[in-house]
Amino acid sequence: MPENVESVTEDILKETRNIYISAQSLIRRLCDRFDEPPRDLIDMCEDIISSVYRIEVN
Repeated sequence: MPENVESVTEDILKETRNIYISAQSLIRRLCDRFDEPPRDLIDMCEDIISSVYRIEVN
């Protein structure tokens, strides 16, 4: 694989990790802020986390 493709791939993986961390952080903040956090936002974050996990595994 040419070096530039490897570099782009690594950049994409870094960004997906950032998205994963942001989604986890948002869930924590929602749970801290609300007695009953909005379930639709929690579900959305969990979907993002699952999608990023699948990208990283593959």
